[in-house]
Amino acid sequence: DDYRGDVAAFYFDYVAEALNANALDQVARTSIDFNPVFQSLVLHAIDVERDGASSDRLASASITLARRETAFDTSAQANGDVSALIVLDDVRPGDRVRFRYSIRGSNPILAGVRHDSYPMAWTVPILARHVRVLYPPGTDLMVRGEGTEAPPIRDGDGWRGVDVAGRDVAAVRAEEDTPSWIPMLPSIEVSDRRDWRDVVEWARALYPTDAAIP
Repeated sequence: DDYRGDVAAFYFDYVAEALNANALDQVARTSIDFNPVFQSLVLHAIDVERDGASSDRLASASITLARRETAFDTSAQANGDVSALIVLDDVRPGDRVRFRYSIRGSNPILAGVRHDSYPMAWTVPILARHVRVLYPPGTDLMVRGEGTEAPPIRDGDGWRGVDVAGRDVAAVRAEEDTPSWIPMLPSIEVSDRRDWRDVVEWARALYPTDAAIP
């Protein structure tokens, strides 16, 4: 994630391998959610590696935009999110499928308030996991670990942030009937430092007090 410019940019590089035929359906398709009101989606590349050779599948992929409103069933609210549904043909066991894409833009109602959580493990094994979060130099950052050690804040050429990686990450086995508010995946949280006064000032504009109360 890159917060150094006027528009936040989120870059994803995702690789999955189908070890058997049962996993083909998960590997050969993916869904990318974004809100077209304030975000744009850029598909950089879709590649399939087979027997050491890589082939470009971006042009031949089936890509459909669908407004599914998955939150509507539980909250009765429509948020305008759109899902880019991507399906690949001719994916076989042993293939490695790589999706690279960016989402640019963030919800303007947050007015620059930034807080993100990044899982460092998943319910399936992960060969390699890399998270990089960039802020402008000198930003006062807060980093917290949930179920894992908080990584150090680093300073690079033109950025301050977090750069953390892991390899051969074991799958997390979640217990059945675990309450939804219990965090099951080890994760790190990154934000610029704020206190409750900052929260009040952010929210004040959402609740104007100079209007007559009916």
